[in-house]
Amino acid sequence: MSAFSGEVNSAAPRGTAAARLVRHFYVAIALFIALIVAIAFAKRAIADLSDPFSPRPWVLHFHIALSAIWVLLFVVQTTLIDRNRLAWHRSLGSFGAVIGTLLPIAGIATAIAAARFHIAQGGPDRSAAIILPISDMLAFAVTFFLAVWWRGRPEYHRRLMLMATCVLSLAAFPQLPDWLAPANTKYVADVLIVAGAARDWVAMRRIHPVYRFGLSFLVLWQLTARWIYISAMPAWVAIAHQIV
Repeated sequence: MSAFSGEVNSAAPRGTAAARLVRHFYVAIALFIALIVAIAFAKRAIADLSDPFSPRPWVLHFHIALSAIWVLLFVVQTTLIDRNRLAWHRSLGSFGAVIGTLLPIAGIATAIAAARFHIAQGGPDRSAAIILPISDMLAFAVTFFLAVWWRGRPEYHRRLMLMATCVLSLAAFPQLPDWLAPANTKYVADVLIVAGAARDWVAMRRIHPVYRFGLSFLVLWQLTARWIYISAMPAWVAIAHQIV
């Protein structure tokens, strides 16, 4: 029996494509995120990093490697749960905890290094914009920490891990080819989380509190960070210049 079966009471007839999608939703969305990340970095990141005339900061390589490992691990872990391989899932948990702890540190360091690199290449000073990737990394850190804290409560743990991975995937969407890139990439993570909430509604006729409250706080967090950036809040601009 699948580890998900206890919370699936879908109205869709068993054996139908809709019922299978509900049951295997987390594997499907993990594969979707992995595909997006693969396409994005195949298109742009590899070319940028291999440019000998403008070598990118080393921390960018490190951050990309950690992000790739995280997404691959998310696919593996969701698949293990889907196949009810709980012991294997737990054995990989410690490794995932290390990667998840390093990711926001590397992400914030990358945002700062990228801003410095842009200025060094003669670009305009956009120091204040680092609040956007920093806010994303902090959102990842909070959802990841809560997921680890509630690792003994699978219904909370897996939804928080999905939220953390959706937030992390935001960096990939702007790198997609033009015909694939959404018009506004800032809220793509929210759309993916809404898909998780929709899965809950189809499966259980209710939306789990992680999605109800977590998505509300995430949207508020994103809007606040964007308002600080767009309004060029003097206090933040001064802090950003000091950081960069």
